[in-house]
Order: sequence, then C-alpha cells, then structure tokens
Amino acid sequence: MKDIYVLQMHTGTIPGVIIKFFTRYKYSHVLLSMDSSLSKMYSFGRKNIYNPLNAGFVIEDINGEFFNRFHKTQCRIYKITINEEQYLKLSNILNEFETNKDVYRYDIIGLIFKYFFIPIKRKNHYVCSQFVAEVLTQSNIAEFDKSISLVRPKDFEKLFGDNEIYSGLLGDAKRIV
Repeated sequence: MKDIYVLQMHTGTIPGVIIKFFTRYKYSHVLLSMDSSLSKMYSFGRKNIYNPLNAGFVIEDINGEFFNRFHKTQCRIYKITINEEQYLKLSNILNEFETNKDVYRYDIIGLIFKYFFIPIKRKNHYVCSQFVAEVLTQSNIAEFDKSISLVRPKDFEKLFGDNEIYSGLLGDAKRIV
C-alpha cells in the first residue's frame, strides 16, 4: 500500500480570488502529490510566478519559489492510501504528463463553461480540479458523480473529507505531513 496526497488550497492570487468569488468556496486550487514531502505537486496553473496568463501543466514544490512568494497560502491536505497497481498506474499517467508538458494548456474556456455547469472536454486543456479528477479516475482511485470537466475543488472535500490530515497554512504543513 502507498499513500498519495490531494491538496486543496487558496493562494490569494488574483486568479484564485476570482475563482473563489465565483465558486463561493474556501479553496480555489487543487494539486496532487505522490510523496509526503510535497516536493512534487502536480496540477494546472501558472508556469511563471509573475505571469498568470502563461499557464498549463505544472509541478510545484512546497519549498519552491511560488509558495515562498505566496507564503500565506491556506490549504487542506487529504491522505489517500492506494494499492500498488493504482500507484503504478497513477505514476505512469503523471510521467506521461511530465514528458509532454509543453502540449498541455490551462483551459480558460472550460473554466467559464464549468461556471455554467456545461461539460466540455478540450484536447490537452485542463483546469486544476479537472486534471486531478481525471488522473485519479484513470488510476481507479476515485469516481465522481459528474462529468470530470465539471469537478470543482469542493468535490474533493466531499470525496476525501474523512481522509483530512491537515488544514491551515501550507508552510506549516511541512511539519505535519
């Protein structure tokens, strides 16, 4: 058995504040990590710390430049125990994303459709919650009761709420996880 981590967070960035306003939920971003150090967290977001418009597949580090700049990031962490087969499948999917990271884009159009509850799937385009939901579904780790393109950060609380291991400042999670 192996543990993976799903993180919900709110960084306080302008895009995050806008998403939080429309969703009316505490967290505006979702990431996935396969290790307790959170040194590799996979998601879709800004590729450049200073340019939110240049966005796509990203690998973040809890100790990296982004979270050092946004050090007041609030988060909730869920620990999910999975079997070896699920872990291997998830690892392969994430490696595929990492290998082909330049073909993936942040799906601003999909984000707008999500607000109106209209499912849309654009090739190689994702938002953070859609990406995490899709890789968890493809790995047989989670099942959602709606189209993957409509999954929002709040849906992870519904699914994994009993697995919460931490809630608070992301920087303080270094001592917990």
